[in-house]
Amino acid sequence: MDMRLELNTKNLLRAYYLFPKQLETELKDGLDHAGRKFLKEFRTRRLRGLPGIQSRGRTGIFSQFQRHPISGKGLDIQQKISTTSPVADIWERGGDRSGKGRIAVPLSFAPIFTGGKTRRVRKRYRDVLALVRRKKIFRREIDGQMYLCDSETGRPYFVLKNKVKVQPRLEFGKTFNTLAPQFSKIYNRSIDRALRRGGW
Repeated sequence: MDMRLELNTKNLLRAYYLFPKQLETELKDGLDHAGRKFLKEFRTRRLRGLPGIQSRGRTGIFSQFQRHPISGKGLDIQQKISTTSPVADIWERGGDRSGKGRIAVPLSFAPIFTGGKTRRVRKRYRDVLALVRRKKIFRREIDGQMYLCDSETGRPYFVLKNKVKVQPRLEFGKTFNTLAPQFSKIYNRSIDRALRRGGW
């Protein structure tokens, strides 16, 4: 991922040659600040429902992004942000998703969603296999398409698909680039502090 930063290169080089230790300390501090700020903004903007994706509380994808310790020396320092989420890549890039069997896709008009701005499938409807085993829903073919319907009303709640098209909605990289001007300010302040600490 490439991100353009606008740095005061004159002050950066001055600090690098005159006060390298102070510069490294301040840049690492700035990088830590930028990393924390990015992760907070990313979670707020993209992991709390539309237009991003809705994490299932703090045990879902929300908690599956983490920062790693800062590594490197001098100007070659970095901080890695990674995820253990198995679905993050497809939400970032988009594409077709398939499973071992058919995928139960909730129908938008089905009464299985919570209200409010962040519509989510209600907890009792998330484990589709359990609903089938308990005979709360049943398979029904309608016009050549297979559905899972409510056992009492017969209303379709899910449509069964061999694969689904996932639109890219995570925008991890785009969020990075959106915040680039703020990161530039953070790093330039770090450079200025290094110069002041060195006595410039």
